[in-house]
Amino acid sequence: MGAQPLARCEMDRSAVSELRNALDRAADEDFAEHPIIKHMVMFVPGTKVEIFSDEHPPPHFHILHQEVNASFRIDNCELVDGFRPSSRLMKAIKKWHRENLCTFYYTWNRTRPADCQVGKLRLPARCPPEEDKNEG
Repeated sequence: MGAQPLARCEMDRSAVSELRNALDRAADEDFAEHPIIKHMVMFVPGTKVEIFSDEHPPPHFHILHQEVNASFRIDNCELVDGFRPSSRLMKAIKKWHRENLCTFYYTWNRTRPADCQVGKLRLPARCPPEEDKNEG
């Protein structure tokens, strides 16, 4: 039951718009003078997915859920840190990661401060440049 909401995650368009606006405002700030900023990638009741503004390698995202408090690589969803979730929940996380891969890359690239030790990521072929992703 715990994995079901994660597997059925759908993006809340207003939340994504709000995140995008906040990120645009934050991009104008000098990140070196501010603490690490958490950027919500997605929220499903009981589950938060975050990317921090000034991170260590490899590029990764954080999942906070009743069964999981762990970090996973953006490129392949391998566990970076934390306890490995149950195989059922890990399967749901990997499926959800595949379905939202471009969102992870876009959020990572938009939130990198100039002095971040891990720079922007090259988009996978399946992810259009961000300015074109909503054209259709």
